[in-house]
Amino acid sequence: MLLAIDVGNTNIVLGLYDGATLTKSWRI
Repeated sequence: MLLAIDVGNTNIVLGLYDGATLTKSWRI
């Protein structure tokens, strides 16, 4: 499992990966 976090100017995107497959994603 890998939790990837992308912090931008207006939003934050989180993605949960299982290997090369994106399992879940959240936009805050």
